[in-house]
Amino acid sequence: MSTSRSLSFISLLSFLIAACSTPATPQMIGSYPQTGDQNSSSEYNSNIPGNTLVVYNAYMELEVNDTEYTARQAKQIVSSQGGYLVSSRSWYSNGERWTTLTLAVPIARFDYVYQSLLRLGTLVSDDVSGDRVYVDYGSNPYNTFSNITLQLRPPAWNVGKAISSWFTFLWSIVWSVIKIVLIVTPFVLMLIGFVTVVRWVVSRAKK
Repeated sequence: MSTSRSLSFISLLSFLIAACSTPATPQMIGSYPQTGDQNSSSEYNSNIPGNTLVVYNAYMELEVNDTEYTARQAKQIVSSQGGYLVSSRSWYSNGERWTTLTLAVPIARFDYVYQSLLRLGTLVSDDVSGDRVYVDYGSNPYNTFSNITLQLRPPAWNVGKAISSWFTFLWSIVWSVIKIVLIVTPFVLMLIGFVTVVRWVVSRAKK
């Protein structure tokens, strides 16, 4: 009987000790920063130290069918990602329009914008370089900007343009011939008329 009471007492004492003991703190297996835009943050290199950012300077040259239309598309892409137009320059060479845009793009959206711009035409050449800069308080990949210089050029050879050029060339030849005929014809008619009159006078004189 005493043995049963002793076992019961020991069991009760063990239960009280277990209940009063502090549970072990759970260990977190892994975590990552939570941001408002997971897709954007995934494009930014998280291995860069927290007090620095990599600012990119990129150049790309694209061959496009319509440089003016493509320039508008490029500006829309950059604007939709929080960027803006820094400068724009257009000129004509051999009757074709060329355009150069300088675009400011948030670092966090650089890769997305760069790939989107590549899809606007045929890549001729590109170059990307980066500088690691130390940031001040409040600076982050969304309010720090990289630059992309976009060169838009017409195709080296365009079927429509070639046909148009040949048509223009042929028409210039035809028009030149027409002008010559229009200029020479009155003199020829005058000469024929003069010769006819002279022959008539000579024939009358012989009679």
